[in-house]
Amino acid sequence: METHGLIIGKFLPPHLGHSYLISTGHAQVDTLTVLICESETDPIPVRLREMWLHQSHPYITTHILNQDAFDRNDPHAWIEATQKLIIHKPDWVFSSEEYGILYAELLGCSHMMVDKDRVTIPCSGSTIRENPLQYLEYLEEPVAEYYRTQK
Repeated sequence: METHGLIIGKFLPPHLGHSYLISTGHAQVDTLTVLICESETDPIPVRLREMWLHQSHPYITTHILNQDAFDRNDPHAWIEATQKLIIHKPDWVFSSEEYGILYAELLGCSHMMVDKDRVTIPCSGSTIRENPLQYLEYLEEPVAEYYRTQK
């Protein structure tokens, strides 16, 4: 029986910690779906983030989840939005954040925490957004080039 995994995040920007999360998840399941959260206030277009993720991980299936279309504070709204996008009920949710535990529980699947303490890849999207040029070493080349050319 085929197993399905799910990862959800902003990937704002995609970085090596995300790559580690995706690779770890992919090693555990037959198919992996990545939901990329989008909001009208995002500083990087969602389609660009999606392209970068596919360049690094061509085996993933991606869907874009519009966070502006529901109440972000309602965990059940996240589940409803997720279920509208995915084809297969996931067996696993992979995350590096505490929210992943409840998200998996509400989806009725298992959760695997991956590098929560950022030991393997010591970076986060919020840290990178504060000063991207300082953290280029944690970005794949297309993402690093994007920041090098921004003014």
